[in-house]
Amino acid sequence: SGLEGGGLIVLTLFPAKLLHYSSAAIDCRLYGECDADDAVPDVLADVPLPNGRLPTGLAILPGGEILVSYLQGAIDAFTIVNGQAIKNSTRFATGLGWGLEGIDAGRVDGEEKVYAAHPVDKNYIKFDVMRTNGGVTGAVNSRLSPGTRRQRPRDVAVNNSQASGQGCVEVDGNFECK
Repeated sequence: SGLEGGGLIVLTLFPAKLLHYSSAAIDCRLYGECDADDAVPDVLADVPLPNGRLPTGLAILPGGEILVSYLQGAIDAFTIVNGQAIKNSTRFATGLGWGLEGIDAGRVDGEEKVYAAHPVDKNYIKFDVMRTNGGVTGAVNSRLSPGTRRQRPRDVAVNNSQASGQGCVEVDGNFECK
């Protein structure tokens, strides 16, 4: 089945799979007014996670690639082909240090960007997205402070909404939302 608005994509660990819950399946689980079969998610893909890596985040690039962040400080990019998640030949990013957590991707000022939370280092990491023959990779653009030295970011979200009139932007190394 195809992805439609209102759905939810979930990365499971044992076994590692990407699941898609349609908006109807979510409503079924929340309100229980359906047959049990309607609440079952579709399996998008089996995901070949590296041994010993603990996934901590999931994001979808505007080009459709799936990003998975790992506690060990790396991010892999996958393309879904015939129910299999095929890992890019190169890592999206590596060497980020232990403790990497949530990630998100989207368009910021018309360019693909990825942000990752790093609570151990007490910052956010901003990546520029580069597309090559080997897939998609990220280059660290900057490390951003959440505002005070005591805050430890756990997750991030890229605000692509034009309708809300609210946007979050980077100002002098910090995020401001209006």
